[in-house]
Amino acid sequence: MYYYFASTLPMIHFDGSLPFSVEDFERDCERLLSPRDYAQIRIALGRPETAQAAHPALAGWQAFEQTLESETIRVRAQQLGRNPAAEVRAEGGFDAGIAQAVAQAFKTEDLLEAQRLILRLKWDRLDELALNQGFSLAAILSYGLRLQILEQLNAYKTRDGHTRLEEIMEQASESVNAE
Repeated sequence: MYYYFASTLPMIHFDGSLPFSVEDFERDCERLLSPRDYAQIRIALGRPETAQAAHPALAGWQAFEQTLESETIRVRAQQLGRNPAAEVRAEGGFDAGIAQAVAQAFKTEDLLEAQRLILRLKWDRLDELALNQGFSLAAILSYGLRLQILEQLNAYKTRDGHTRLEEIMEQASESVNAE
């Protein structure tokens, strides 16, 4: 349990401002967490991307992300008239909430709003991950992942971020048309 560290983290809200960067959070984790728990934070934040989770909450998050990715690929394959089973690279379980959110995101014409729907799904799942976890590593993992979401949301609000999002979506559209 990390009573001191967890209690000093400011409240964050979806669409709220970023109290500090993910890098600052990671530095604090390195300083205040055990080396084993800090390694789990690094895995959660995508550093290194290939490592497997040892903590059950992080393993649950990785399973959620795999299911989300599989569902996104499945829906995109259907839209392109391809066999979804051939397109999905890894097995992910079925989750009705994920399927519904991905379907809604693909129906949304505003690309930023579609991305916000997926990020909101992730945020809500992190609520479940940290539910009743208080001062535990699961709560700290959830906090770090939420900071990443806020960084992404805040990046879209800037002119450069909005321009970059448009570039990404244009590239995705070109790749769909080329296929």
